[in-house]
Amino acid sequence: MSDKPFSPLDIATTGATYHALYAHRPKTRNKRDIVERVQFRRAGVEPHRRLPDATIYLKPDGEYVGRTVATEIGTETAELWIEPLASTGMRSVDHMSTSSFRGRVPYAEGNRALVAESLLEARVAKILQTNRRIVDIRDQWPRCEWYDEDGIIHTDTFDYWALFDDQQSVAIAVKQANRVGKSGILTRLKAIAAQGIGGYANKVALITDAFASQENEYNAAWILRSRRMFNKAGYADALAQIQGLYGAVRFHSLLVGAANHAGRRTAIWNLIDEGLLVHEEEGRVSDLSWLHRPVFG
Repeated sequence: MSDKPFSPLDIATTGATYHALYAHRPKTRNKRDIVERVQFRRAGVEPHRRLPDATIYLKPDGEYVGRTVATEIGTETAELWIEPLASTGMRSVDHMSTSSFRGRVPYAEGNRALVAESLLEARVAKILQTNRRIVDIRDQWPRCEWYDEDGIIHTDTFDYWALFDDQQSVAIAVKQANRVGKSGILTRLKAIAAQGIGGYANKVALITDAFASQENEYNAAWILRSRRMFNKAGYADALAQIQGLYGAVRFHSLLVGAANHAGRRTAIWNLIDEGLLVHEEEGRVSDLSWLHRPVFG
């Protein structure tokens, strides 16, 4: 979700990094609900789980995943849904492999599927789509040749390719942080970068789960959902509410007084997506997260 440009090699390989990524998970997973209840109590907030007396429907103004076009059916006008196109990648998924995720992530802007051979690649596909500076994404591309120290030619296919709004492009490899060292991927990427990657991209990048974490995937999923559920009226109300906001406020405070909590929650995520609200802490955005308006220079 960050607008920061990719570094040539975004790498997390050390044992300390691995420990920071994984060591806390068993404890956090078992005690997450308890910790959240304590945090809510300290914040003076009681989660609102009562069913409303009446259901309020909020009609999205945006498009769903997959294009729709207006078409005439008899005397009525209806929306015809166009299924996302297949992947344009140069490497197909191995359907016989027991180690392949064999998944696909919808790419709304291009109305096509992005192939993901691992859960980590699926996370990356979602997170890349939330970066508003990226104007195009390709999966399993490009395929390039490179020479090793002995002059032997090798061929590698990158997992993703991203084009930014300044026409700079990045070829992206995806690898678990704890597998980077023994995989030899650093040697390959440095050689490819030094040899110019055949004109396919301006730079190469390695994305690990240090960046494509479960927390960042959670935030990305909310942003992508909120784009599809965008409602002009709900967005305008939320935008008006933060005009007089100074300092930081908890996410749940922005839900107070809303006629439709679901619609207000979607609008808040729209504001986060557009950079009009910023969350102060790293990781997952929850009802307890502190949000503030950015200071523009």
